[in-house]
Amino acid sequence: MELLRSHHAELGFVAGAIAAPEIETEPLMEYEVVVVARPGLVPQRLTRESLESATWISREEGSATRTGSDRAIARLGIVPRNRLELPSYEAVVYALKRGYGVSAISRYVVAAELFDKSLVALPIAVGMCTKRCRCSVFERLCQYPQQINSRPLCAGGLEKQSDTTSLSALN
Repeated sequence: MELLRSHHAELGFVAGAIAAPEIETEPLMEYEVVVVARPGLVPQRLTRESLESATWISREEGSATRTGSDRAIARLGIVPRNRLELPSYEAVVYALKRGYGVSAISRYVVAAELFDKSLVALPIAVGMCTKRCRCSVFERLCQYPQQINSRPLCAGGLEKQSDTTSLSALN
């Protein structure tokens, strides 16, 4: 957001809603959040106790998936006793595959692991597995066109100068 506001970036990607009236948004995609774990880590018949006693692995505070999953956990009445906060999705998946806990995470992030069955999606109801989060593309609104190689740049794109405008023009 700050790069867009300071005119150091033309577009950005973020999951979740951002209240910034000066920034134009377009929906990009939706993704499903699922609760996953290593097979056999939690009992097949899930209970509140089994979910509360599991270590919940998540991204850092401020992550849209973390915010959404925390709300869903609260709606279910689950109060995790142990949490592990990691700095990247790669670290979360690594910890999950080692059996360190469970996580509410985008199905896209763990698609390969769900396919090869190194992780399984847990059958949790009440909106957690079916929650859809919106990713948006943000373009800064251009009030004053900037010149790049004498070509006007405004609202996220080069004005068409010819039939072939290459990205090398931006370098």
